[in-house]
Amino acid sequence: MSHQNLKLMSLIFFTKFTDGRKYILMGKYSNDKRLEGFRNGYGGKCKVGENTLECARREVEEEFGVIFDKEKFIKVGKLFDQEIQVDIFIIVSGGDFVIPANNSEFEDVRWFDIEKSEVFLNEMLNGDNEIIPKLSEALEQIKNNVEMVKEFEVELSSNTQEEKKEREKIKNKIFK
Repeated sequence: MSHQNLKLMSLIFFTKFTDGRKYILMGKYSNDKRLEGFRNGYGGKCKVGENTLECARREVEEEFGVIFDKEKFIKVGKLFDQEIQVDIFIIVSGGDFVIPANNSEFEDVRWFDIEKSEVFLNEMLNGDNEIIPKLSEALEQIKNNVEMVKEFEVELSSNTQEEKKEREKIKNKIFK
């Protein structure tokens, strides 16, 4: 499949390592949001002329009220869904990281052990089940001090008509 003229988005997961475990921070979209009830990392659509790293920095600032240096963003992968490309970044959180309070975008913000995805996958968007194992592998590389994280690529494909309709509905909500 050709990956030209794509709509660009960024997705950012804050991560931490505690007692040998890998954790990701996610919130649930607030009830008045287009993706209400779904759990995810932070991010959004790129503005015209903005690259995915600039988008990631802007989205984190908007949703957290904190500005991070671009060096804090580690690009770990890409997700392709027909005409959409989502670049996936992580920020490794230090011990002084404060979980943001619920805000207009997210509620029920908390840390999840990425290896226990059965706890949160049913609340995530269709297709995230393909991303989480790859994200876990990238976190393992970082935990083991691998200098250059091997970026993953996930090409979403709809196995059923129902899945295809659900993803189209979500994309329409995002890009309306």
